[in-house]
Amino acid sequence: MYFIFDTNTLISAILKPLGTPNLALSIARQKGKLVFCKETKDELIRVVSRNKFEKYLAFDLRIEIALSIIEGAEMRKIDSSPKIECRDPKDEIFLRLALRGDIDCIISGDIHLKEIDPFYNIPILPPSKFIDWIRRININVNK
Repeated sequence: MYFIFDTNTLISAILKPLGTPNLALSIARQKGKLVFCKETKDELIRVVSRNKFEKYLAFDLRIEIALSIIEGAEMRKIDSSPKIECRDPKDEIFLRLALRGDIDCIISGDIHLKEIDPFYNIPILPPSKFIDWIRRININVNK
């Protein structure tokens, strides 16, 4: 199975290791593979580098965790067509990545993404609902 996590969910997973986003990330990594493109990878590194997160976790550790998440992921290229309607242009990158095919779920708590659930039959679920979904379909093997 292949999963896309939006940046905010990954940041939450990195900063709060005991939280639901990190549990969802761990389950996704056990049951399948995360998918990134250059743009989503760069965005994660850029956001996790922000000084405002220093009070939660040291810079070096944030970068190390982010790189370990990316390292185990599958990298794909995206293209700029077709036009995707999304209220928040920053979310479009995740939708474009999903259109590359073979994505089983987008994990995001973003209200703009949840508004378009499902996206081309791809569920868009917040971390807690993703965990329930995985348990319900009883996924036991990686692709």
